[in-house]
Amino acid sequence: IWNKQRFEGDLVVEIAAAIRHQQNRGPNYAHASDMNIVICGDGKSLASGYGFLYGGWGNSRSAITRNGEIVASCASVIPSRSSDIHRRWFYLKVVKRGGQLQFYVDNALLLEYTDTAPLPDGQVALWTWRNGLIVARTRIAAEKVGLKESFASVYPAVSPCIYVP
Repeated sequence: IWNKQRFEGDLVVEIAAAIRHQQNRGPNYAHASDMNIVICGDGKSLASGYGFLYGGWGNSRSAITRNGEIVASCASVIPSRSSDIHRRWFYLKVVKRGGQLQFYVDNALLLEYTDTAPLPDGQVALWTWRNGLIVARTRIAAEKVGLKESFASVYPAVSPCIYVP
């Protein structure tokens, strides 16, 4: 899901999200993965801008990416036991202050990265990969809100992402 606005300067994105229960995939949440946010994106490719992936790569790790390249990662993943995740909402927060990037999950700092040549602006996206994501609340605050993308713009039906170029 791409936001059509461009956001410039310092930025905060907060979401309340949950993994969609999918009975056809089994009795538990083994499929849980990829609660992802992009900032400073180009509005076309999910590998553009800064990516914040929670439970990426089949729920094997979490990472911050810059234009598709991993710049910070850790072993933290989405819990997949039904007792840990059923009806659970996660609070994800991304903060960009100049070149300082921070990624929080449930108010705990998960990852951070300092970019010496920070990306100046772009669009925000929420996405997942081979999973169902429920988003109950989203808030974006930015130093400056820029122009909206034209509704006449034509983009591919599916945005390329870090997994599939």
